[in-house]
Amino acid sequence: MSPHRHRRNTTSLIVACVVAFLWATAVSTASRGTLSPWAVEPWPHARAETPARSEAHVPLPAMSRSVEVIRNDAPIWFTTGATARRGSAQLGARLPLIARRRGQAACAGAWYLVGPQSWICEAEVRLSGWPPTNSTPAPRNSGLPYDYYFVGADGSFGYANLRLAEEGVPDSQLEPGFAVAVRHIDSKPNGERYGLTTHGLWVPLRDLNPAHPTSFGGVRLDGPLDVAWTFQARTPAHSKPGRRIPGSAVPRLSVLRVIGTEFVH
Repeated sequence: MSPHRHRRNTTSLIVACVVAFLWATAVSTASRGTLSPWAVEPWPHARAETPARSEAHVPLPAMSRSVEVIRNDAPIWFTTGATARRGSAQLGARLPLIARRRGQAACAGAWYLVGPQSWICEAEVRLSGWPPTNSTPAPRNSGLPYDYYFVGADGSFGYANLRLAEEGVPDSQLEPGFAVAVRHIDSKPNGERYGLTTHGLWVPLRDLNPAHPTSFGGVRLDGPLDVAWTFQARTPAHSKPGRRIPGSAVPRLSVLRVIGTEFVH
């Protein structure tokens, strides 16, 4: 055998041993659950699909029963994509804590599910161990949840802190004719009265004109449709069809019970 052929056989044997060693190392390492640096990764389409990070639900924090809103008019969205706004949450309201989902571009923190198709970002709330509160106020005599006002002709300013009202820089400017809902009224030591709006701003009451809601109200029907309302400012009354009672007038939106009808030609 020539020396050159002997060297080629020796070289082939060495290469075969190295390949066998590397293959055995890869198999042994993969069997332990990790990939060797020499192992070949499968093609992308062969990998198991994992849910996107923004769609993965995460466990709820222990001992937390609700989330408390820490910002005025905190937005609530139909989905975590934050493309369609469902409504707003009042400052201080405690909302039910149903589920949590990891955030995405629209929310740097987590998303909290607080109702059917109602998601709020973690930046707008803080976890609370207290149960959710019913923040819906009881209707007043007017049938409305709050007292409503219109800003006067000179406009006004709103302040986040009653103590600094009209003594510091205002937090908001209200244009003439702007409507506000007032949920609480308080006074400063000098006697000046301010109304706290549902947006968390204190507004001087002297700049506001109260809104007077209609006194119209419906009636409960337990049988036939035997009610009617007057719709003119002054509806005349008649003692019989065609005979008007002098000086009589029924105010607008008065409810009447119908006991009979008669047509006059």
